[in-house]
Amino acid sequence: MANYYPLFLDLDKSSCLMVGGGDVAARKISSLIEAGAELTLVSPELTEEVRELKQREEIIHFERVYYSRDIEGHDLVIAATSSRSINRRVYEDARENNVLVNVVDDRELSNFIVPARVNRSPLQLAVCTDGASPALSATIRKNLQEEYGSVFTRYLELLDDLRSAIKDRLPPERRRQLFLDLGGEKIHDLLKEDRYEEALQEVRDLLSEEPKIELKDLEGLEGNEDIS
Repeated sequence: MANYYPLFLDLDKSSCLMVGGGDVAARKISSLIEAGAELTLVSPELTEEVRELKQREEIIHFERVYYSRDIEGHDLVIAATSSRSINRRVYEDARENNVLVNVVDDRELSNFIVPARVNRSPLQLAVCTDGASPALSATIRKNLQEEYGSVFTRYLELLDDLRSAIKDRLPPERRRQLFLDLGGEKIHDLLKEDRYEEALQEVRDLLSEEPKIELKDLEGLEGNEDIS
């Protein structure tokens, strides 16, 4: 098995190529669009779902077979065709042009793989078994979805709002400890149990010990209690 290096890519405005227009491609396309990628699709056929994306001008589509020149100018490419020979050619072209490439369900023809993902943006959890068992990845992802609910999104958005005030007003050692406390086990466990208001009270208690954090900086905590 390959020893993969995990990372998250910022694909906003990046040029991505999808080769193939079937059901598998459709699932990958949605994730790429969600990430802000500018997507070009090459395929002689499209599913109805992908055709709708084309009609809404969310993708650029060339209704034909793949040519090697299609790789040019792209930052990332995914091959999702039913033809291994086409997938291999996409892989070889991408490697020759130093482009990141993933051939769906074929890790030998990929220099990156896409993990099973739980998206609680800004929290994202990724699960990978190096292709040994996608089914197990899916099972673990399902468990994580249940364990880490939308309450974590609310809490992280709150911390993001507070982060600037904390960084601007506290010395490095103190703010480091405060950030550790705000992301510590006590608050984590309250959030996992969906006890959001109690987690907020812990935040208030921690911040009340910091004289340089003014009362107005805590006002946002009150409003977030009503978010559903």
